[in-house]
Amino acid sequence: MGILLEADCWNATRVLLGVAIFFQSLEELQLERGPQSALLVSESEAGAFFGFPMPSLRFLCWARFGALALILLRPESWPIWALLLGFSWLRSLRFLGSLNGGSDALTHVSLMGVVMALSLGSPKSGLYWIGVQVILSYFLSGLRKAKGREWWNGQALKAFLGQSPVRVSKGVRVLLNNSQALWMGSIAVLLFELAFPLAALSRSISLIFLACGGAFHFAVFLCFGLNRFFWVWLAGYPAVYFIASSFSR
Repeated sequence: MGILLEADCWNATRVLLGVAIFFQSLEELQLERGPQSALLVSESEAGAFFGFPMPSLRFLCWARFGALALILLRPESWPIWALLLGFSWLRSLRFLGSLNGGSDALTHVSLMGVVMALSLGSPKSGLYWIGVQVILSYFLSGLRKAKGREWWNGQALKAFLGQSPVRVSKGVRVLLNNSQALWMGSIAVLLFELAFPLAALSRSISLIFLACGGAFHFAVFLCFGLNRFFWVWLAGYPAVYFIASSFSR
């Protein structure tokens, strides 16, 4: 049962990570062709900053599509996953850091975990690496939020919802004018993120946190149009569940 669980979680993690990178690349390809492309750091600016020619965003998008196609043919080949990591790393250099901070960081550390696990022949090590990174991402985010008064009084949540680039629902617009609901929502986010390490204690607790996390990221997608966060964190959930299963044996 333990080996079957490990294989299932390992396969699910890699499939969902591939889906996340596919959507990231597709989004960036559309961004490169859209009116917002003028806001991006140019290839010449990035090249001048690092001192070597920088590949175009379009090339890096198609390069990742190609690497993903090769992974479909040879999913156990760590050099191909390393190639995908390399293209993702170059893409971050192209933006002088990242396009979407947290999601880009988790994408990179997850790819590192896959490359490490495949090169060592140890899926368990990759699952532990990715799972711990996901748990820390929530907990450290909660700690940063807890340091600011605006998260304790609901003003930060109001600012985030008010800056949504997509048309928000009527319910969200009502929430923006309800200080008590904003406060309750902010406290809920803080408590969820700070308590997320408890997800590693057992399978049942893990499932509760992962269900809440999935709903949270889906709500962020609906309000902000950010599917990057939904898919890449979802890719790490099987690893969190695997860790919880290891502790609850």
